[in-house]
Amino acid sequence: YTAVHLGGGFAVDDELATWLAEGWGGEVSLWDGADLVAVSRPDLISNGVLPWLPLPETFPPYLMGRNDPSVLRWRDHLVAAEPVVLQDRRLLLHLFQPRASGSGSDLGAVDWLLTGACLSALLALVLTTRIEKRLSSSLRELVVLARNLLDGEPLGAIQRPRETDLAEVLDAVASMNEEVQQREVSLRHQEELLRITLKTLESAVVVLEPDGTEKFANPAAHRLEMEHGSLFLDQLRSTVEEASIGGSAAKTVQPIPGRDLTWRIGVAGVPFPDGSLGLVAVVDDVTDLVRADRALQLNQMARIVAHEVKNPLTPVRLWVQELEAAAGRDDPELPQLLDEACREIAVQVARLEETANSFSNLVALEHWEPVPVNLESILEGVPTSTEIFTRRGIGFEREVSVPPPLPIRGDRHWIHRAVANLVQNSIDALGNDRGTITLRVFGDSESVILEVEDTAGGVPDARLPDLFSPHFSTTTSGSGLGLALVHQVVTRCHGRVEAANGPRGLIVRLEFPPVSVAPDWVDSV
Repeated sequence: YTAVHLGGGFAVDDELATWLAEGWGGEVSLWDGADLVAVSRPDLISNGVLPWLPLPETFPPYLMGRNDPSVLRWRDHLVAAEPVVLQDRRLLLHLFQPRASGSGSDLGAVDWLLTGACLSALLALVLTTRIEKRLSSSLRELVVLARNLLDGEPLGAIQRPRETDLAEVLDAVASMNEEVQQREVSLRHQEELLRITLKTLESAVVVLEPDGTEKFANPAAHRLEMEHGSLFLDQLRSTVEEASIGGSAAKTVQPIPGRDLTWRIGVAGVPFPDGSLGLVAVVDDVTDLVRADRALQLNQMARIVAHEVKNPLTPVRLWVQELEAAAGRDDPELPQLLDEACREIAVQVARLEETANSFSNLVALEHWEPVPVNLESILEGVPTSTEIFTRRGIGFEREVSVPPPLPIRGDRHWIHRAVANLVQNSIDALGNDRGTITLRVFGDSESVILEVEDTAGGVPDARLPDLFSPHFSTTTSGSGLGLALVHQVVTRCHGRVEAANGPRGLIVRLEFPPVSVAPDWVDSV
């Protein structure tokens, strides 16, 4: 820094002139044009000892913009004069030095000029010294503030320095300190909220080292440790072994065989404040949820099984009616019809037995045996008999793309039931009318699609979103569980089901992922 740049921190006044006079050893005056702006001894101006206007010999060069120093005699004083710039103002500086009585002759011109140059250098040195002292003091204060900021201590009262640059730095430090204090308060608030949350949280939260050593546990975790002892930590460590550092794992376990107790354990890798990696485990007691879900599934199972019992009874009833009609008219083909009816009734009885077995085992969709399934083979067995429907005027068409699509992964029996339910739904929608039911299979490398389309006229568009909800039916006599079962089966295969009204009736589309893109975890559901 120079005196010109740092002079902005000072006021050009009598105090400055007095300070300069002390360093000079004489008197000092500063003029802005013809106006006196600073003088070391105002009383000497009043007494006429010092001039109240710039000296005539120095004023014209100053006005002309010249910066030549000059030394001259005024009364009993030697005067050194030179223009200076302070606070972006060009001022005329007069330095007065009393002449000793009886002094010798005047100095030579060169000596006087050298004396003026020395005076200018002295002025710059004096200004620089004072600025250095102020800067040193301000910088020391700034260092103290920085240390307090680093230690997180309050800054306290701050005396703003005159230097503009330092004042701006100090303002930045104060602003930074305020922001740090606000963040510290916010962090403390968040820490308190986290402490309260962990204390009141019903889930057990445990922080573990990479080797499974417990580092922190909330009160819920301590309660589980006290109740189950090492069993709790053993289950945690077992889950930790499945999670790589920085990774995650989750599983549902029954820690005590034969006891109605279920835990949901989740483990995730997290970075510690020191930069190392650890694990956070969350354990939820989901026994009540599992129990409620099981009850809901059993309830739904009962309704679905009731629906499954009803489906085989429909062709049995139709065959009985057909046999009664044939017997009443002495149909000569009665023995042939009787044989065919017996075979069909036996098939439907077998379906009833299978449904009863499923219900007795409480499996419903819990009993799921996924295998690769070709959907075109499903179409060949649905419906099991078309003769009786042909007699009623209901035709079946099957369309399979060439080449056949890729196989999907799912339980063959449940997929067969889902498609059979769709066909039965179309039969019920046709009622006593004639019509056609089309089953088609097509797809590509990304998906395999099975569609069932009928000519029953469709359903209102507003009811399409509810089509696969329980109790919704396209007929007044249906329970609506058949399409709900379709939705569950397709979802279990990690596919999706949708319905839309076509030109002649309802089109239900089942979309499945082929085996090549099916999720690896499809078998574990």
